[in-house]
Amino acid sequence: MSIVSLECTYIIERIRSIAFQVGSFIGDDSQYNREKKAEYMTDVVTGGGASEISGAISDTILYGRNETVELESTQFFEVLRFARQFFTQKVLDAIQLESKRPRASFMVLRRRILDVESHVENGILRMDFIVDKERYPIRLSYRLSTQSFLADAWLKWFDTTLDEAMISSGDISEEVKSTMRGRALCFLKYFREYRNERPIFWTYNRVHIVREALIEQFHKDVDNGYVKAYQPQLWERNTFDNIRQFLRREGCPEKLFCTIGKQTFIFDSALSERDIFISLQSGKSERIQGILNADGLSLRTTEHFVVIQQLLKRLDTNPLEELSRLGRESKHCTVCNRKLESPHSIAQGMGPICASRFHPKMVQQSLF
Repeated sequence: MSIVSLECTYIIERIRSIAFQVGSFIGDDSQYNREKKAEYMTDVVTGGGASEISGAISDTILYGRNETVELESTQFFEVLRFARQFFTQKVLDAIQLESKRPRASFMVLRRRILDVESHVENGILRMDFIVDKERYPIRLSYRLSTQSFLADAWLKWFDTTLDEAMISSGDISEEVKSTMRGRALCFLKYFREYRNERPIFWTYNRVHIVREALIEQFHKDVDNGYVKAYQPQLWERNTFDNIRQFLRREGCPEKLFCTIGKQTFIFDSALSERDIFISLQSGKSERIQGILNADGLSLRTTEHFVVIQQLLKRLDTNPLEELSRLGRESKHCTVCNRKLESPHSIAQGMGPICASRFHPKMVQQSLF
């Protein structure tokens, strides 16, 4: 067996690229994600039988080191094989977790702070943070008598505390305000109730520099009863019964390729008898986005939620007509994803062989 010498950064990037291919997004420059990334990477190399390099991998992620480690070539490929299995399971676990929660019951916005105000209202000092008035206007208001812990959690992103930020007049110091203006943070809005069949969104008074960490904190606050107005039971999931039955019927191809603009979404009914897997094609890889089953649509992230939901609605209305339209617009077959050349195939949205697969074959039986 051959021994190879590899830099830790190379091993990490190879593992990270595998995670990206299956739709598991890990790691950025924030401390929160670095710790998560280190935990995942050490689990992968340990599970792949290379536990002796786990310490060097962790130090590279957390402290910026880049050691050169030696391991057998077969061991390295076993780590990469285990990485695909590990991150695929992470994605599926996350989808199962999200399937128990209403999709699109909240949205996370990354916005810049425009200004900070403080005033007395009914004898209570309030502190307001104004964020992007033009798009999705947000105003975070904190009653300092009862919500000081939220304000402190907010101010920690600016390396200050409530006591340090306030001056004798009851206002926030201009020095602190200047450091806040123009800073971009993640904010969360969630719906409280319906009015005229439209969800009314309310602002959630926590912020974070990392989107995933804010969502994680939001669900913790919901479980702890801090967000009493949150009513997830009001959001109904659409199960898209017609397209699910269409994908399961006899003669229907196991995979459908739906190209919208530069994005190709794949519906795969072969992997599970219960779930239809939805993936996004990226080069030669397919990143799992979510699943569709009798419980409804469950996606890993909200990044492509609107596009996938609208696509499913159109497919649910008339599957064959919508597949033909998608094929005509993209000039790619919606069954095999090959480029269509002949005018007849382009007009049909799929090649003649693929089109014949939608109809079950006739079974000839002897009359005598």
